[in-house]
Amino acid sequence: MICRLMIVFIFFLLSSNVFSQATISGKIYHYDGKSEIYYSHSWKGIHPLIGQSIKPSASGNFNITLNPEELGKVNFRYKQFRSTLFFTDNATIEIVFDENDPTSFSVRGDLEVINHYYHTFSTSMKSPLISVSGNEHSKFIAKLQTPELVVHTLDSMMQQEIDRVYAEKPIDLEGVELDWVQLVTKHLINEIKAYYGIVFLNAMFLKKQQQLLVLHEDTVDTLEIYNSRWQNLIESFTHNISREIEPMPNSPYYNELLRMHSFVMQTYKEYDFQQPMSIDEDIYHKLVGFDSLLFNDDKSVLAYQLNYLNTFLGSDFYYSPALLDITNQLKSEHPNVSYWPLLEPNIKKLKGSIIAAGKKYKEAEIIKTNYTTFKDLINQFSGSYLYVDIWATWCLPCIKDFQYKDEISSFMEPEVQRLYISIDQQRFAERWQQSIKYNELKGYHVRANNELIEDMWNSLGGIQGAIPRYVLIDKSGNIFKSMAASPSHQLELRKQIEAMLSEDSNK
Repeated sequence: MICRLMIVFIFFLLSSNVFSQATISGKIYHYDGKSEIYYSHSWKGIHPLIGQSIKPSASGNFNITLNPEELGKVNFRYKQFRSTLFFTDNATIEIVFDENDPTSFSVRGDLEVINHYYHTFSTSMKSPLISVSGNEHSKFIAKLQTPELVVHTLDSMMQQEIDRVYAEKPIDLEGVELDWVQLVTKHLINEIKAYYGIVFLNAMFLKKQQQLLVLHEDTVDTLEIYNSRWQNLIESFTHNISREIEPMPNSPYYNELLRMHSFVMQTYKEYDFQQPMSIDEDIYHKLVGFDSLLFNDDKSVLAYQLNYLNTFLGSDFYYSPALLDITNQLKSEHPNVSYWPLLEPNIKKLKGSIIAAGKKYKEAEIIKTNYTTFKDLINQFSGSYLYVDIWATWCLPCIKDFQYKDEISSFMEPEVQRLYISIDQQRFAERWQQSIKYNELKGYHVRANNELIEDMWNSLGGIQGAIPRYVLIDKSGNIFKSMAASPSHQLELRKQIEAMLSEDSNK
């Protein structure tokens, strides 16, 4: 982990007094001619992961221009190639790689040594940021039996990393003033503490989750897994952490620590499955009503808000007047933020969705019968071919595939009917219907209950719960293709539909 973290603050050594744009040029050998490069970059010391894309020329050449930044960072992704590059305000950087050779990635130009070093270690390390299910470190800590053992283990793990910072000098710092080396060391230790803060908080979440599952089976069971002793440990952590960790809004570890701390502090004293927040309550809490002792830095707050705003704007699931109001409020408070143009397309979608919610859309037929088996539902379309689209309002890939719905009509209609099955919960029924209207989803629609969802996955096989999922059903109600092509893969889908129609005509 430390090897990946040891570069960020070295750029204090390299910042320039001349404010000119940085440029990243590149060459992709054996470029496929269609795929895009995705990247996100810092702005004035913060780095919310708000990205954009660029398509290389037919020969694989591309050029990215970045706004002036004394200390900058850009995340770069193309298929299996991923890297983080650092730039100063006048840097010129070149990327070269062969699409057919995953080991071919190289960085040249300004900051070549630092970027090459960082790329080499970041791509070889296996300590990803924490997810809800945790990473190996947080899972290990969650299994420890006592708070004392957790404290001892975390202290040992952190000290081992800190010792490596003092012992190793992976970058040639010869000629650098001692004060700069001390500054870099100080910030590296800050990164270590932020990372293990995330590990601890996520471990507490996992431990409490396990306890709640036990209580769900037996409400009078003893609180052996998670109890007041763990609560006290969280409170002690909260009391000390703001004094031990300095704000670092350009660090993904620090920004993730803010998110995790705010999340854990909501519910760490609760021992039952609470009624979940409404969508608007969730939006308000995360964007406006958050409360954390760690939020003592304006840039950190802004990075936190922009990260969540980007998440909410990216999914129909969160589209509501409340989200639009808070978006407008943030825009008025921070009018000069460079990310607004990147967010504007999704802000426009949000406005369009709110308008669509108040209108009627006659091309969608809502099926209100509460079917409990997939077969019973399909039997209602006996004699018709079906293209089944299993989706949810919170599923971004599902929403993205809707843009191809008109293009596939040319080879589907009128022979093949479209059946959209949503796995949204009952409390999101209104949001589901709003999404149907906004995306103009012509066809039949079912919001599946729990019984239907379970039977559907059992009937279809494959990875249960993985969406979007597409299925072709023949006119006899039999599953012709349990994992059909998506609308975005039109040629493949067309062949599958033609094969289904041909098979029936030959019977």
